[in-house]
Amino acid sequence: ELQVIGAGCGRTGTTSLSMALERLGFGPCHSMAAVAKMVRERPWARALEEPERADWRGLLSGFGCSVDFPASVAYQWLLASFPDAKVILTVRDPHDWARSVATTIWSEYSAERSALLAPFRSAARRL
Repeated sequence: ELQVIGAGCGRTGTTSLSMALERLGFGPCHSMAAVAKMVRERPWARALEEPERADWRGLLSGFGCSVDFPASVAYQWLLASFPDAKVILTVRDPHDWARSVATTIWSEYSAERSALLAPFRSAARRL
């Protein structure tokens, strides 16, 4: 059962938060790494395209917490499905955040070369 929902964007301390939550016993933690490892990109893309019809409990089955994309952009639907979960919002100075993502997570994907993120592109445009 999901107990903690991380609502912060990547590069706001989500990796540290994930490690802390797991150390505190709230794991395993769902993140983009888990999506890739489990090859769950398409089910998540479908969920983000039609969030009202998504099986949020099924997508997060077996996880005690979630951080980072894609779950962070669905925090409101996750909270509706897991009403007893606590939400943690990680933040960062906007200018520092923009510099960080430009040189890390967005740099690889800026030319739309990522097969991993391909299923999320149409859903992300609607957000």
